[in-house]
Amino acid sequence: MTNRSARLHAFLALLLCSSFVGTGVLSGCQADTGEQSSGGTKVTVSGAPSPTVSLSEEDSAAAYSADDCTKITFQDSSAAVDGEGAAWKDGVLTITKAGSYLLSGTLGEGKISVDAGKEDTVRLIFSGVSITSSGACALQTVKCEKTILQLDEDTANQITVTGSAEEELSAAVFATDDLTITGQGSLTLKTSAQNGIQSKDTLRITGGTLSVESADHGLVGKENIYIAGGDLSITSGGDGLHCSYDKDDEDKGQIYIENGTLTIQAQQDGIQSKKDVTVAGGTLQITSGGGAEKAAGSASGEDESTAKGLKAGAALTVSAGTVTIDAKDDALHADGAVTIGEPTLTIRSGDDGIHSDSDVLIQGGSVMIEQSKEGIEGHTVTISGGEVDVTSSDDGINCSGKTDSTTSDTPGGFDGSMPEGMTSPDASAAEGSASEGGRSGFGRRDMGSGKTDIGGRGGFGGFGGMEVDETAVLTISGGTVCVNAQGDALDSNGRLLLSGGTVILNGTTRGGNGILDHGSDMVVSGGVLIGAGSSDMLELPDSGSTQKTAVFVFSSEQKAGTLVTVSDSKGQVLAAMAPEKTFRCLIFSSSQLKEGETCHLSTGGTATGSSLHGYYTSAAVDGGTEAGTVTISSDPYTKVTVS
Repeated sequence: MTNRSARLHAFLALLLCSSFVGTGVLSGCQADTGEQSSGGTKVTVSGAPSPTVSLSEEDSAAAYSADDCTKITFQDSSAAVDGEGAAWKDGVLTITKAGSYLLSGTLGEGKISVDAGKEDTVRLIFSGVSITSSGACALQTVKCEKTILQLDEDTANQITVTGSAEEELSAAVFATDDLTITGQGSLTLKTSAQNGIQSKDTLRITGGTLSVESADHGLVGKENIYIAGGDLSITSGGDGLHCSYDKDDEDKGQIYIENGTLTIQAQQDGIQSKKDVTVAGGTLQITSGGGAEKAAGSASGEDESTAKGLKAGAALTVSAGTVTIDAKDDALHADGAVTIGEPTLTIRSGDDGIHSDSDVLIQGGSVMIEQSKEGIEGHTVTISGGEVDVTSSDDGINCSGKTDSTTSDTPGGFDGSMPEGMTSPDASAAEGSASEGGRSGFGRRDMGSGKTDIGGRGGFGGFGGMEVDETAVLTISGGTVCVNAQGDALDSNGRLLLSGGTVILNGTTRGGNGILDHGSDMVVSGGVLIGAGSSDMLELPDSGSTQKTAVFVFSSEQKAGTLVTVSDSKGQVLAAMAPEKTFRCLIFSSSQLKEGETCHLSTGGTATGSSLHGYYTSAAVDGGTEAGTVTISSDPYTKVTVS
């Protein structure tokens, strides 16, 4: 567990104000499609799809009797056959009927070909086998119902292919039909010019220790890949796992992982399917494109090849397991919905940590995004539970709306600096309240037309970026959400709805970005919200909010680590935070804030107790200097300038 993960777990026990609202662990046996209500807006998200591929008893390693097997012994460039169903000729061992075949020895040059009946199952038991082939592949199934490659217990096996790929033979191990790898032994496979292991139907892995080095994709299942066990290590010039099926057949096009250990180093995507990807268990460690650090200085979308961690052309679900991703491109990417159940997920990304072209749903678990450009991006983002921790160089959590995902929310990739000849507007210069249209000071929107009076989205009249899209909804109803962002911490081109949980925001230090940014409206009805950052682009709760918010704008910039304490009129500490970056604004919302009550703000002093990203709960504060007071008004928020 990382230090940040340990801190997060320890701190959760002290979150007395959190409201954890979960929708349950996703089932791997039943599809779950639900509608999450978001303040009047319904967001439909998909649960974990059930596996479309089944396992039978024969797919798992089974005890066998050598007396019941045809025995094949390789020696140099020949093979001795003892039994029926196999023959050696011209450097090729051909197997022509169903049954079990026990293989051992070293084949210096040659291959195995399975050419049996269409309904036959052939079991190849590798018991100390080494095969080298200068051709296109070392093991080919031309025809059969299923080939089972069983790695015999306590044996080491090896396949090396040095030849070039052919049009119909694009892998070192190539199966025309179903292929299963199982057992308790090991297999080391190296190929210099093509895929490692490929099935034109379904590839199943239920056991064994498998090490694959391939010039192109590591493991390929054209129709499906199902991993139910084993210890896999894959180094590939293409994708680590690849499924290319993209037709309408609902029983095909899945990569489904429910158990096992996978370590993947891929030059392209770690795991990629044209349709669904599901991780329902196991331990995955994925590095794609050399990792997040390789993204520095490279332009996104330079070519069609990508270097994402998990990539799905339809739905992407991580319902359980331990997943660690270091990706040059997006860590999690789906054209459909991204659903997070109860995994432990640690991410470093050169682009988006989690990206969906439709909906992102986080129900629980631990989601640690340690490096990203944008942390979480989707048309809608719904967080109902779990521990979410985001570090980003741009927006932390972004609901982008119905626009191209590469479009910036500021014009021309605007980096937050002001245009030449303009100065950054200071929120303290305009003491706007919610009655002025639901926006503070500059940049107030006319909510009826979606137009801006002064600033508009992007901060400057006529200089805004994306249009308002009210179907873009960012909803937080439970869990713990921490964001450290250099863009907007929370950003929705439509609605921003907070009804539960604890939200801790260390916002930007640069102009043109804010702690909160919303295109339509922001409704706060529950939970705890505390955020610090720039006073630029200050956007605050609107009239639909039922929970009060206090906003403190400092007359000068405050140093990182300066303790800020909010207390009630009796001196009880309501919140204490030592922001991780320089700041000029503090936003605090809690059910403890009541209309007519006076709150005191102090700076300095020391706090005792556990903290998470600078935020303390149940803290004892000693010392400090009073900076100002605020009396909570009837408006959704009350804003005051303090020293």
